[in-house]
Amino acid sequence: GIGANVGASRGHQTLICGMGGCAPLLLLALLCAWVRGKPMENASVVNGSRLDSCLPVSPHLIVYNRVPKCASSSMLALLGRLEQDGELSWVHSKEYTNRVWWSDDEEVKVAKHIMHRAMLARESQRAKKREVLPVVYDQHMRYVDFSHALYSLEARYLFGEIPPTLPGPSPIPPTTPLLAYINVVREPVDRTVSSYYYALSDNRRKEKVQDALNRRGPESNLTVDECLALPEETRRCGFRGDGNLMTAFFCGHRGACRCVGPGSQPCSEDERRRALLLAKEHMEKYTLVGLQSRLEDTMELFSLLLPPFGQMADFKAPRERRTRYPTPTAWARDQITAWVALDVELYQFAVTLFEQRMATCLKRFS
Repeated sequence: GIGANVGASRGHQTLICGMGGCAPLLLLALLCAWVRGKPMENASVVNGSRLDSCLPVSPHLIVYNRVPKCASSSMLALLGRLEQDGELSWVHSKEYTNRVWWSDDEEVKVAKHIMHRAMLARESQRAKKREVLPVVYDQHMRYVDFSHALYSLEARYLFGEIPPTLPGPSPIPPTTPLLAYINVVREPVDRTVSSYYYALSDNRRKEKVQDALNRRGPESNLTVDECLALPEETRRCGFRGDGNLMTAFFCGHRGACRCVGPGSQPCSEDERRRALLLAKEHMEKYTLVGLQSRLEDTMELFSLLLPPFGQMADFKAPRERRTRYPTPTAWARDQITAWVALDVELYQFAVTLFEQRMATCLKRFS
């Protein structure tokens, strides 16, 4: 099966057994010691956003931790088309874990679980004697730090990068990252307003809509302006707690990250600023963070930077749909801007990174 079976015994020798055979446990220890001595998340493992480069990368696994209400429908439709056309293998998760924080050990388990699902997809391709394609994994979830899981021997063994019979360093070329992150973001006030009305949308599953109705009670049909006009301490319709969901999605699970986003704990302003700085650091590791407001440019950059996404260059953004909900007043937008202040700053940072990457790629391909 997929994975490594630790502890199989042949005579007096303890072995690691997996898809291609077995390796002595001593070799495991030596290899683990070698990889642990290397810098975390270097170019051979995680592809960062290298704003001065427009060179394409071909990772084994592309992780898309989708921020809600940020061009998800367009992105998922395109991923489905690319899989159907044989450009990539797509693993779609319907789990929504934005309110869950993981411990370090839990985060490693989640990272291994994602890689395990990716390997199941690749093994399915091999079983059908098809070309082994890169895997895209998408889920509504906070940033996951893969560094510790990627440097575990079982992860490298699952990816086939350390043949169990070869001693010494891994033969991975430094230009072949195992993993790339991607995402798309949206102007935070627009995203928040869209999310408010989407909670009761006919496009959601019935149980999700019912949860929202139960939560909002008699305030379910209020507009954004009407909801914000109610006292925060008693209103049920929304806009309570911390609204910086985008910051939470890029910050992740550790330390100050628990100070931002839905369900966050009370923290000092310094701690919240640390969460924002960490979100920015993580964002710089992404191969690309696109913009919903510039979706065609986003797709063109995806096509240049990630070969499996080559067909995205032909993408034409759909006509902007007329909103079915009232437009918030300037007063309401100001209230929401204050509520998602960290997201506003993070979005401006994302726009800067995007513009720099566009300038680099346009200069190269002009």
